[in-house]
Amino acid sequence: MKIEKRYGFIEHLDLSKENFKEGELSSLSGIRWAKTGDFNKFAKNHCAAVLVTNLALYYEKIGYVRLIENNLQNTFKSIHKQVGNGPKLFIAKDAKIYFHQRGYKLRTNTFRSFNAIKKSTGQNHPLGLLLTAGLFEWHWVMVVGWLETDSGLKYLKIVSGWDSKNIWYYKLGSGSHLWAATTYSIEYNHE
Repeated sequence: MKIEKRYGFIEHLDLSKENFKEGELSSLSGIRWAKTGDFNKFAKNHCAAVLVTNLALYYEKIGYVRLIENNLQNTFKSIHKQVGNGPKLFIAKDAKIYFHQRGYKLRTNTFRSFNAIKKSTGQNHPLGLLLTAGLFEWHWVMVVGWLETDSGLKYLKIVSGWDSKNIWYYKLGSGSHLWAATTYSIEYNHE
């Protein structure tokens, strides 16, 4: 089991001795997620912009067209112009502006409840999760699912922003601290 030490992300869980329930967003396979390393030449502390880029990638994959501007680099650059470098405590307004520019209305709701996170992913609404490992050590990740064992352990399935292929796990209450979870739902803009 590989664990990223600072934030406590777990690459693979060994659940061979546990009964568990899980849920996740639909249509996750085949997405090459944006990662911070893709954009280090022109951005710094940019996990918030990577999260918004990953929201665009997910929603484009499930049928909301025009969210990707020709390619990943162009999309990130447009989002980064709006979101900027971090650390960023709030990004919902910036994400709404980008999605509005692309013809969509993005709705957000912030909470900290595991049950609300489960409900959101069950409705195919990804979440932005702000974690903190220190006073100015913040990291935005995208929540794409959850896992709960019969013994009461709770995990979130996340896109870390550091890896373009794998889904990692974040065990609630370990490693870093959960600051806030914001759900993102989308609809066509009918203005």
